[in-house]
Amino acid sequence: MPNGEMYIDLVMAVLPRAARHFSESLMTAGTYEYKSEFARRYFSRGEAEGQAKGEAKALLAVLRSRGITVDESTVARVGACTDIEQLDVWLDRAATARFADEVFGD
Repeated sequence: MPNGEMYIDLVMAVLPRAARHFSESLMTAGTYEYKSEFARRYFSRGEAEGQAKGEAKALLAVLRSRGITVDESTVARVGACTDIEQLDVWLDRAATARFADEVFGD
């Protein structure tokens, strides 16, 4: 468990029940804005990681649906990529490519 999650768990564990309930309701309403730089940094990082994973999954799905074979090392490369701009370039190429080299070649 990352340190941030451990810290949140510790704080939530020591809060009185009413305060814990109030805090949970604020954070799950979808309108809570993080106040600390610490939370904003980790939230942004998690959001970017989630976006990259979603784009990687979409890229591989497009290639699969178009019948383009992708080897395991390329699947691993796509899954490890966190550069949204690079994933977007690959996804754009995947829309019209006939072969994997057309997508991932430089």
